[in-house]
Amino acid sequence: MRSDQKNIKLNADNRELPAVTSTLAIWLIGNKWRLCIAKYLSQGKARFTDLKIGIPGISQKVLTDNLRIMEAAGVVERTAYAEVPPRVEYELTDIGNSGVPILDELKIWGEKYATYCHKHGIDIETVYSASRKPRK
Repeated sequence: MRSDQKNIKLNADNRELPAVTSTLAIWLIGNKWRLCIAKYLSQGKARFTDLKIGIPGISQKVLTDNLRIMEAAGVVERTAYAEVPPRVEYELTDIGNSGVPILDELKIWGEKYATYCHKHGIDIETVYSASRKPRK
């Protein structure tokens, strides 16, 4: 077994399944919206509206779906207060906060890569757009 691979319990009946842990981490934060949500919440608690306004381009459905996934994964905690009007806050859990240094490193690497692209005449928009085109 490779050093980044171990058995972890991933399903409801508690069977151990082999998983490459780095792949699991990438699945969790690899989605651009989850990455943005985690980065926003790394600054502290936030209400749904704060997240919606603070993350440009995210729809209400996409935000809701990703918050639910992150909550189920244990990286985000949702707290509902019995108030009128209802108030709900989201925050990173301890395990969610432990990933913040990785997000910071990704930002630094992204800045270095953008500089590299500029220096070498690589059009980031073209590369990004090409990667989003559906395959035929």
